[in-house]
Amino acid sequence: MRLTAKGLSARYGTADVFSDVSLAVAPGEVVVVVGPNGVGKSTLLRILSGIARAATGTVHLDGDDIAQMTPRARAARIGVLLEAPDATFGFTTRELVLLGRYPHLGRMGFASTIDLAHVERAIDAMQLGPLADRPYPTLSSGERQRTGIARLLCQAPPVMLLDEPTARLDPTHALHVVGLLRQAAADGNAVLAVVHDLDLAAKLADRLIVLAEGRVVAAGTPDEVLDPALIERVWAVRARRVDDGRPSVVLDALPR
Repeated sequence: MRLTAKGLSARYGTADVFSDVSLAVAPGEVVVVVGPNGVGKSTLLRILSGIARAATGTVHLDGDDIAQMTPRARAARIGVLLEAPDATFGFTTRELVLLGRYPHLGRMGFASTIDLAHVERAIDAMQLGPLADRPYPTLSSGERQRTGIARLLCQAPPVMLLDEPTARLDPTHALHVVGLLRQAAADGNAVLAVVHDLDLAAKLADRLIVLAEGRVVAAGTPDEVLDPALIERVWAVRARRVDDGRPSVVLDALPR
């Protein structure tokens, strides 16, 4: 399924956050949105998921306006990873992952053997087996993040939207998540993620979108976008490129 946004703008009160943002995510590709803090990246993702409404503009999924879909219908087609929830309920890790199957459950709301198989595959994919029966409140922040990703994998949506999927993860698990999302795209899913780490963004993305100054200031492949001059302009840091298949970004110092 192809997710397409045209002319999106967002406001906090009377203040414009961004305007005239258009993008598309096709099956089989990973699009990564990067930019400084406070430019509206998470807001953009929430608008794309249907959780929030744009001040102007539209979001369509294979031609259907997502604003006209019920939450359950959207959840069957669009999965979203937001910040890991607080430990407010006594669910186990496995029970939290099972919540990803909600849009697929029958009228009685019971999990089938197919649903349970999705749960176990997602737990295995995120290496959560030893934690599966642990109460969620006892998990570390990184383990909660991995549980959230497992829930999204269990949901198995054709469009996956992720806000900082590698946040709070150690380097081993962060690179593991990059590999999982690349594989999800290779399997035909459309993947869009908000990422702060430019080096991980380069490893993950087929296309990068740089959101800054209230608009999209650059878009293209990592090779096209990750220019040291642009990085210094947008993030106010000096950077250099290391190219080894996919470009890597080394941040050297604050500019003089």
